[in-house]
Amino acid sequence: MMTFCATVMPFTLFFKRLRTNFIYVLLISFLMKIGAHFERFVIIVTSYHRDFSPFEDNSDLPSVPMLITMMFLQGFVLAVIVLLVVEFYNASLRVISGKMRQLFY
Repeated sequence: MMTFCATVMPFTLFFKRLRTNFIYVLLISFLMKIGAHFERFVIIVTSYHRDFSPFEDNSDLPSVPMLITMMFLQGFVLAVIVLLVVEFYNASLRVISGKMRQLFY
């Protein structure tokens, strides 16, 4: 039910005939709300069903391979961001120098 209300029903709004009908859009919004509340209900009921004690085990501590993977991914993301910033900076310099050439030549 929650998958149907949260994913399938909103995609019906891609059709113009359906998305221009006010009653249908209102019905879809109510179904999405019902799906969200049903999902919260399922999460809460399953969390009450399981015996959860955060101090009972040490499964939250990351292992060495996980730490290495996290460090690698953080370095990779940082490198991509730096490369994008440098590329945008160089592109802006090319645009500025092109406009300066037009002004003086």
